[in-house]
Amino acid sequence: MSHLPRLGLAHVARTSHPLSAVLGLLGGLTRRGIQVQHFGSRACPCLTDRAGRVTGLPGRHLDPLLMSPEKCREVLRLGSRRCQLSVIEGQGIGSCGVQRSALWESGFGLGHLAESLDLPVIAIVPCRGWDDLHLVELPEHCDAILLDGLEFASEFLAIQRAYRVITKKPVIGAIEALPMIRAGLRHLAEDEPVPPKWVEALGSSFLRFADLGTLRRLAESRSLEVASDKDTSPQFTRRMRIAYADDDAFGLYFPDTLETLEAFGAELVECSPLRHADLPPGTDFVLLGCGRPEFFMAELSANMSFTSALQEHVYQGGRIFAEGGGAAYLARTVWVDGHPFRGAGILPFSAMLQSTQRSSQPTRLRLEHSSWLGLAGDEVCGYPSGRWKFFNEADEPANSGRLTAGGDLVYHRHAIGSMIHLHPAALPDLVGSIARSHEYALS
Repeated sequence: MSHLPRLGLAHVARTSHPLSAVLGLLGGLTRRGIQVQHFGSRACPCLTDRAGRVTGLPGRHLDPLLMSPEKCREVLRLGSRRCQLSVIEGQGIGSCGVQRSALWESGFGLGHLAESLDLPVIAIVPCRGWDDLHLVELPEHCDAILLDGLEFASEFLAIQRAYRVITKKPVIGAIEALPMIRAGLRHLAEDEPVPPKWVEALGSSFLRFADLGTLRRLAESRSLEVASDKDTSPQFTRRMRIAYADDDAFGLYFPDTLETLEAFGAELVECSPLRHADLPPGTDFVLLGCGRPEFFMAELSANMSFTSALQEHVYQGGRIFAEGGGAAYLARTVWVDGHPFRGAGILPFSAMLQSTQRSSQPTRLRLEHSSWLGLAGDEVCGYPSGRWKFFNEADEPANSGRLTAGGDLVYHRHAIGSMIHLHPAALPDLVGSIARSHEYALS
């Protein structure tokens, strides 16, 4: 058994905007010197790690649809090593009158994680004031309440008592209405960071009402059975060198991916398709994460020295794995708002930025061809990027094609582009395949 302070944070109203409450709680705890690790309940990366910008630790992801309960516990344990408190955020019960949320039962919500991780759960409950007081249906696993949107601070104690008497649950605090900030949060673009002064105001509001003693006792109230640390890293004849793109155009990675590669013995070296003319010396493998390459396609196209280095790497048998925007960059032609740009020319496809995003529902695909990523018939699972799509070019050279029926994973030689975000914890063999790819010549 492990003592692992943790809390679930459940949204309970479909029409509410819980970002304000989440940022308030994270910002307030961080201001008090508590190191918090935030986990999302879906392994679907976002372009702006808003929680990570508040806590100082990159946001992490759990996902009961992609990971077994045992794997979720392992990911939680490993991801919580540098923090004092883990906060797992997800969808709870819907608005008043809904018996059980479909999200809760399907696995998208916090319900399955609350069970498998034995989470004490705090429900974020919209509450404007005493005159507007109405009780929403709380999650089955709810242990406490955080009021969100309080208009009059003077009414907090009366509302707190009412909720405690009726629900038998403690109210651990509130976030005030702060209408200007909430309006600003609703209009933030996906890749736009939250202004620090907004986070500071939300954090101060949380601390004004917070019962930190009850919150701490709740977080420390349950032990968790998790597997012990084991060194399963393979012993390589030499250390593998992985160059991963990290600049203004690329750099969206699951923290677990890089950490697991290092645990396998890989040496990670940053590179920049925007600024560098060559790959780092001795590169065995190139990792191109997602990002916003559409804003930098003119500069990326002009940096022909770097694209030549990538092409030479592939033609000499080197491997590349790219996701989302990184995969689009590897295409021959990259279409952005109707304008064509020269891509890296490695994958014999065109990539087009979509005007409307595809569904973020998780998908499970079977590989149709064997590669270093896996054997034909193996299953991969993850979330579609939703922002990019591959299209056929007129010709398709040898050693190229689709790895999956829908064309979400494509390849040329040992370079693979994926429009599916793959989480290493959901694919235990994926990172091992990357780490071993310089030792085995799979075709």
